Amino acid sequence: MDNEGLEGPFSKDEVAKALSELGGDKALGLEWVLDGFVEVFLAYSRWEVMQVLEEFHLQNAVMKRVIDKMVSNNQNVFVRARQILDATLVTNEEIDLRK
Repeated sequence: MDNEGLEGPFSKDEVAKALSELGGDKALGLEWVLDGFVEVFLAYSRWEVMQVLEEFHLQNAVMKRVIDKMVSNNQNVFVRARQILDATLVTNEEIDLRK
């Protein structure tokens, strides 16, 4: 899947499929959190749950457009196209070189 596919809008069917494919052993954290979310998703209107997920997705898209203006240059964790650990790895390399 390309970057556009990951960042694009998602459908109700995609959310339902992703949730149905998750097992208790695949959740990060406590199993009851995942089970509880699936129960809520199935019990409440899927439309309402989709509204929440779409709002989250929209907020992420807005943040992505403004983050470059909000973050200073020395906060390199947020540099576009960089991994979050790049700064840590570079720092460790610099420390090792100075030893």
